[in-house]
Amino acid sequence: MSEKAIVAAGYCRVSTPTQVDGLSLDIQQEQVENYIKSRGWKLYRIFVEPGFTAKDSDRPHFQEMLRHLRSGKFDVIVVPKIDRFSRNIRILLEVVENELKPNNVQLVSVAENIDTTNPAGNTLFQIVGIFAAMERERIVERMMDSKRKKATNGPASGRMLGYQFDKNGEYRIDEQESKIIKLIFRLYATDGLNITEITGRLREKGVRSAQGKYIGKRAVRYILSNESCTGRFVYGKKATLGNGKRVKNPEDKWIVAHRKDLAIVSDSIFKKAQKRLEDNKRKPAREGEHAGDERAVTDENHLLVRGIVTCGVCGGNMGAHKVKAKKEGATHISYVYSCIPQSSHGIAYCNSRKARAKEIDEEIEKRIAAALGSKDNIRAIKNKIKQMSKPQNTERKKEIVELKSKVAKINGKLSRIEGLGAMTRLIESQARQKSDLEKQKMAHLLAIADIEMEMLRNEAPLFDENLFEALTGNFENAFASFSSETKRSVIAAIVKKVTIKDRAIAAVEFHPPFDALETGGGDGK
Repeated sequence: MSEKAIVAAGYCRVSTPTQVDGLSLDIQQEQVENYIKSRGWKLYRIFVEPGFTAKDSDRPHFQEMLRHLRSGKFDVIVVPKIDRFSRNIRILLEVVENELKPNNVQLVSVAENIDTTNPAGNTLFQIVGIFAAMERERIVERMMDSKRKKATNGPASGRMLGYQFDKNGEYRIDEQESKIIKLIFRLYATDGLNITEITGRLREKGVRSAQGKYIGKRAVRYILSNESCTGRFVYGKKATLGNGKRVKNPEDKWIVAHRKDLAIVSDSIFKKAQKRLEDNKRKPAREGEHAGDERAVTDENHLLVRGIVTCGVCGGNMGAHKVKAKKEGATHISYVYSCIPQSSHGIAYCNSRKARAKEIDEEIEKRIAAALGSKDNIRAIKNKIKQMSKPQNTERKKEIVELKSKVAKINGKLSRIEGLGAMTRLIESQARQKSDLEKQKMAHLLAIADIEMEMLRNEAPLFDENLFEALTGNFENAFASFSSETKRSVIAAIVKKVTIKDRAIAAVEFHPPFDALETGGGDGK
């Protein structure tokens, strides 16, 4: 498969309208175009900004370029000089940090010889990163000062479930959302429902968050442990170290505000909920459940299709989960494949049933071994490989012939110009024509080299039928002797997706060329 060609965009700018009619913009565009050609990159477009200063980023074509950047249209931005991009260091830092880096777009400045597509030029980003970090620290410190001031009067954070801002920008209780919080605390602390049951009950009642989404288990747990709903607002519980790590602050550094007018639930029901959360967290393991306990028995199961299993009911991914059960005095540990969206949103969202991982894995083993033991299936795979191995370079060879023809014509023109130069001094227009022809010739030669490299990468290896027959001739017996790790690797190379419904395999989708397989039991391709 060929490597993706680097696509470059150019950006040129002049500050005053008088420069627009001069040579400045033309010269800038020529510099950018020549540089992109010399690197063998593909030109996407040159964004031209006539008559705009670089003191800020509020430039129509600059903003248009950023929109194209976010859409992944190009890999590099080439500017004639760095000040064409921005004269303001803050703007440069913001664009580097917020636009270029997240979208993996590099920056090249022709005049300053700055090129972040190579390790040496990438030093620019490192230096810029230092300035950006310093700027961020100052911004964070200003934000923290503001939050400390706000925290003394109430919530220091933004929008919170159960609260709204009034017209003066002050927090007030949202009557509708506060009912949701009260319901969650009542179901958990008074009625004794667990968190999974609560998410199911909320879904049944059609309860949604302020964003219109169903409230999942993580959100319910957060609500139950958030003391802000008692009217006690705390800021500064955690601090961010220089390496970005979050650590707990000592209590004497906390800022606490008591606002009983913003209390949604009482202190007593909140403490009752905290005690139950803590008790569940510290629930002692039953006999035989400790990791090193000799009485713990684990299935000989290695989750052969973990990561490629999907739910046949909702289409979501299925994860592997451990299940413990008491059998004859010992704790038996087994695994199941279960729907991940169901675990987040409850059974009302998806009513699929857990499937025993061991049974699913054994069935997949059996199907693959049987399928690759079938002569008809092997013949189908062999034909598919032959089809995939057909040369893909015919069209590229035609392009090389055309480019070589162009180079030959350019050589003829250069020979004539050089012949004139031997007799008399070339006039300025002839010298310019010679320079242009040499640039065109170099661009064509680079294009030919790129195509030849691509053809080498595309060249399909010869298909050895005898080797293929030897490998698949006794596959069923060989597969049974593989280690679990090897089986998992083989299955991952053959199987793209396994769909489970009603605790059984509903469909199997294969990677090419194994999509030529035909297995029983309602399999897919």
